[in-house]
Amino acid sequence: MRCTSLDMPLLDETLGLSIAGKARTGITRAFLRKKALGGGLVPDATAEHVKLEVAEGRINPQEFGGDHQGQATLGLQVTPTYDGVNAPITYVKNVAVSGA
Repeated sequence: MRCTSLDMPLLDETLGLSIAGKARTGITRAFLRKKALGGGLVPDATAEHVKLEVAEGRINPQEFGGDHQGQATLGLQVTPTYDGVNAPITYVKNVAVSGA
């Protein structure tokens, strides 16, 4: 999975991923939020979104950039690891966006 973040402190060595990335155990979640007709997003609490979960793997920073008077961006890549038993990535559809 690849995504872009505006959260540049993720590169912090002590609290974030660091420039070298970080191995992960435990669930890493991402949501695909549904768009409503007309282009707006369906509210988070509405059970119409898709949840992706990675049980273990690695998160690495990718390209970062920005421009004058613009926001800095940081690319992230999540690479799952297969443990020989569980699916590397699972998904559930028709869920509300939440931390659970």
